[in-house]
Amino acid sequence: MAWNKYKRILKHFERRVATYGTSVETYYDMNLIDLCWSVLPKKNYDCVLDLAAGQGDFFALLFSGVPKPETVFLDISKSMLAKGVERGIISPARAIIANPDHNLPFLDCAFDLVLCRYAWHDFRRQKRVAKEINRILKVGGVFLFVDMSLPDNVNKTILRVYRKLHTLKTTTPSYILNFGQLKNIMEQAQLHLLDFRWYTSFVSISDWVKENQITSEQRERIFDFVLHNEWAQYFVRNIERKEKDIEFKFPVLIASFEKP
Repeated sequence: MAWNKYKRILKHFERRVATYGTSVETYYDMNLIDLCWSVLPKKNYDCVLDLAAGQGDFFALLFSGVPKPETVFLDISKSMLAKGVERGIISPARAIIANPDHNLPFLDCAFDLVLCRYAWHDFRRQKRVAKEINRILKVGGVFLFVDMSLPDNVNKTILRVYRKLHTLKTTTPSYILNFGQLKNIMEQAQLHLLDFRWYTSFVSISDWVKENQITSEQRERIFDFVLHNEWAQYFVRNIERKEKDIEFKFPVLIASFEKP
């Protein structure tokens, strides 16, 4: 990850520590969690890595009501991990501050399961990250991917608009992939597709404001971009012009890949 992009992403998440996951429904939607379990093989996952873990919310939801495995939480943000420790989700001894775009600081064949929710689009070296995931997974280990994506039959211009919308929100380049692009990267890393589901994330500009994800200036730019770009209408569920609010419907891919 280029240093300037790294700093911008870090700044974006540092300012969201107190409000992260409080308004955007997809962060705590149990329907998404059910879909995740539907693509995971039914077996024991004794050692887990939560990659770009934030505060560990995804892990906490995924393993709520079941025995929690030994888990390592890796993120670029010290403050995010510290908040997860404060909330009792993350053990301090299991929190690692590192850039997922670099070599992962783990031994070969260390994990049964690697989780990555809503972070893949920030990775500039996605092929490298996929190969690192293969390296640290045990044989038969699984990678669970949850992120924004599009089916292969959707116009490539819409994919570019998807990336642009996210770039306007985070002020960093976005590398959202369609399903075919993701499968190619995983196949090159020798991670084989097991199963997948599609999920729709409903989120509004006002939700982003409440979570301190965007500034008032960013809100204006996003609103104007959508109003003046016909391709952006693909993602629009509702527009409130007076309040300058837009509710989006964002396609999210949930997919599992196995190391053979």
